[in-house]
Amino acid sequence: MESSYARNPIERVIVDLKLQVPFNPFRIVTAKGEKILVAEPEMLLLLPGEYFHVAQRSGQIIRLPRSEVVAVEELKTTLTVR
Repeated sequence: MESSYARNPIERVIVDLKLQVPFNPFRIVTAKGEKILVAEPEMLLLLPGEYFHVAQRSGQIIRLPRSEVVAVEELKTTLTVR
């Protein structure tokens, strides 16, 4: 169902990263150079319409126009075993 929210290759990458197991944080980059962190999969809300909605830990919801998303930065996490 969530794959129906992807309209172009960048959106497909965003949806794939949200669904990836194990999840790795990533940033959505806008045409203005803003970088919005998606630290947990639940923070990215996939709703019908022209926006991605990203919840922040502060409680703020950022509405990103899909047309302004130009890239995605994958953040690799390192697991330390002691």
